[in-house]
Amino acid sequence: MGRGEQTRSIEAVASRLPSESGVLVRHPARGSGTVATAELVAELKAQRDALVRENDELRLAHAAAEESRERYVQLFELAPVAFLELGPDGDVLQANEAAATLLGYPRSKLQGMALARLLAAGQRAAFLAVKATASELEAPQAWETTVVRADGAPLAVLMEVAAQPNPAGTHLLCAIVDISRQKMTETALSAVAHAFEEANARLRELAMNDPLTGLLNRRGFEHGLSVEMERARRSSSRLFAILVDLDDFKAVNDLYGHAAGDAALATTARRLREVLRPSDHLARIGGDEFLALLPDVKLAHARDVAERLRLAVAAVPVSLPQGSVRLTLSMAVSDVDLTSGSIEDILAATRGALKTSKSRGKNRVTIAPALESEPIEGSVLVRGLAYALRSRSFLSA
Repeated sequence: MGRGEQTRSIEAVASRLPSESGVLVRHPARGSGTVATAELVAELKAQRDALVRENDELRLAHAAAEESRERYVQLFELAPVAFLELGPDGDVLQANEAAATLLGYPRSKLQGMALARLLAAGQRAAFLAVKATASELEAPQAWETTVVRADGAPLAVLMEVAAQPNPAGTHLLCAIVDISRQKMTETALSAVAHAFEEANARLRELAMNDPLTGLLNRRGFEHGLSVEMERARRSSSRLFAILVDLDDFKAVNDLYGHAAGDAALATTARRLREVLRPSDHLARIGGDEFLALLPDVKLAHARDVAERLRLAVAAVPVSLPQGSVRLTLSMAVSDVDLTSGSIEDILAATRGALKTSKSRGKNRVTIAPALESEPIEGSVLVRGLAYALRSRSFLSA
C-alpha cells in the first residue's frame, strides 16, 4: 500500500470516529479501563497531516529534481563546449552536438565508444589514471592532451573531467575545449622568441667579436680585461699582454689581393688561438694587429707563450689560392697595470717594444722596457728550441 493510500485509509477511519471532544466510551466488560476517543482521533489526524506534508515535500522535491534534470539536459545539449557523459567503464553514454562537431563523429556513433579510443597514442595514461580513481575524485581534473578526429586529424584540447555519483557506478562528465589555435599561437610565439634570441645572440657576438677572424674585437677585449683585472686584484696575481703585429702584411694584400689577405689573417688568428689557453683572451684590434691577454702568469711564461705564438705562424707557410706565403710576427710583452689598465694603456706600454722588434729585424719578441730589469726564470731560448724540435718547425734561412 502506497503512502497516498495509507493517508486516505487513515482519513476514512478518522472521519467515522466521534468528533465530540472529551467523550469517554466505557466498556464495563473490560473493568475500569477507558478509551480516550478524542486522543485517538487527534493522533490519527496528526499522522494524516504528517503524511500529507511528506507527500507535499516529495512532490516538491520531485518537481525540483525534474526541473534540475531539464536544466542539466538543456545545458548539456546547448552548451558551446563539447560534453561527453561517460559510464564507469569509460564508454560514452551520451554526447552533445558540440562534441559531435568537434570530434567529427555523429552522436549515435559516439555513444558506446570508449573515450580512450578518441585519444592519441601515448595520451591515454592521464585519462586512465583519472578513470581508475573516479569514485575518489573530490575536484575536477584538467590536463592538455590530443584527441584524434574522425578524419584522423590530431587536435590539441584541454580536457576536464568531473565525477558524477550514480547508483550504477560513478559516471564522469568530460568537457573538451579546442586549444589548437592557442597552441599554434604559442608555437609561433616560441619560434619568434627563438629567432629574436638567436638574432640578439648574433648581435652580441658581432658587438664583441671580429667578423673576419672570430676573435674578440676591441669591445670584447675590454670586457675581458675588466673581468681579469678584478680577478687579478682579488687573487694578487699578475696579468700580461702580448702585442702581435704581422710583418710586411701590406705586401700580401698588394701582391695577392685583399681576399687573400683576409684568408691569411683568418689562418693567423686560428694558429694564435690554438697556442693559447681557454682562459686567455685574444683580440684583433687593427688590420693586422692582435692583442693577447694572459691571466695569472709570470713574465717567463708570458715570454714563452710569445715565442710559441711566433713559431706557430712562422714555421708553416700559409696556403692561399695563388700560392703559399710565409708570414712572421713582431711582438712585445708587457704586464698590465691593475690600477688603471685599459687597451690604450697596454698599447702605450708595448708600442716601444714592438718598434724595437721591428727595428731589430722583425720576427722576434721584445720585452717592454719597464720589465727589462726583471729576471726571467728558465731559458726561454731553450724552451723555444725544444718546442721547435717537437713540432719539427724550423725557420728557413
